[in-house]
Amino acid sequence: ANTATKIPDWIAQYGSRLCMYNVTDGGTDFPKRVRWSAVSKPEDHSSSGSGFADLYAQLSDDTSIVRAEKLGDNMIIYGDHSMAIQQYTQATLYPFAFYAAVPTTGLAAPRALLNIHNREHLFLGWDDVYMYRGELGVERVGGVIRDELFDIIDPDNIETSFMVYIGNEDRARLHIPQVGSSVPDVYFEFNLKEKSWTKGARTYSGYGEYQVTTTEDWDGDSETWDDDLSSWNSATTVKGFPLFLYGNDSGEVHQYPSNNYSLIGTAISAHWDTKDFTPDEYRKVMSTWLTLQFEASGNTVDVSYSTDAGISFTDLETVTLTDDLAMYRVDLDVHSSQIRFRFANNTADETFKLRWFEVGYVPGSEWYRS
Repeated sequence: ANTATKIPDWIAQYGSRLCMYNVTDGGTDFPKRVRWSAVSKPEDHSSSGSGFADLYAQLSDDTSIVRAEKLGDNMIIYGDHSMAIQQYTQATLYPFAFYAAVPTTGLAAPRALLNIHNREHLFLGWDDVYMYRGELGVERVGGVIRDELFDIIDPDNIETSFMVYIGNEDRARLHIPQVGSSVPDVYFEFNLKEKSWTKGARTYSGYGEYQVTTTEDWDGDSETWDDDLSSWNSATTVKGFPLFLYGNDSGEVHQYPSNNYSLIGTAISAHWDTKDFTPDEYRKVMSTWLTLQFEASGNTVDVSYSTDAGISFTDLETVTLTDDLAMYRVDLDVHSSQIRFRFANNTADETFKLRWFEVGYVPGSEWYRS
């Protein structure tokens, strides 16, 4: 064997040096090792200015380095169970200093981390989704999807999870494998502005970025006027516009965004649930729920309700929508202490958009349990 071979789990450029993390060095594994090259010589690991450090003091005993990612002027070293900070000192012989950062939180999958404008990191941990901004702590942001996320994720294949940043929409997508799947087949989307989550189903194993190579014009459009639904004043048709691409384990590449409302001919199950409505936050009050009004557009939407916090749903009505936003009303007569509504569409090549809704009810008498 070549004992001079150095094989890292992750590499990054920092301080004009090639840095390697979690290194197999001379045939021996060093899961806490950071090794760096000489200045501007990525292949030189023996000259002055090159070196290594083993982060036994900065990372917890059970930690192996998973990834390193720049944040501000520092490099954040993510272990699977703790985190450290790498700081460039500019000294010739010892160019880096290392500090403990977060002792009890780590990264669950090397690709399940987003660097958002070099100001904050969003990443998947072992018990939540976290935001890190360089302090000595992390912020939990999983919120309402946390329990479901860790109920359905396959622990044996969690390392295949990955995150993507849809910059023009300011959204982050976390793709995970469900139990029994070897590749990610479900995603949770985080609206970074509104701090809200949605869920979708896609089977993708990777992603990449590209750009529009030619500007569309009338002569080059193969579709008829009636069939072409694209907007001609949209920047998406102009050369240089960034494209986001997904790939699957069959070798297919799909472009996002897309006007397709089915997945290779299969209907995409889409739904959105409201919160649980209760007339009184502190007492159980039985009410009669009478109407649901909403503004929507699209093809059709299936409306149902639940009085047991989403455990089961009762169908109300399938509402036919139009291309333009319009008002719709669904009548009901339900007597309960709480209610939530679900808007759904499980039909291939169909979609719906919902802008607002309101619930009409008549409050009833107090109801107590003995």
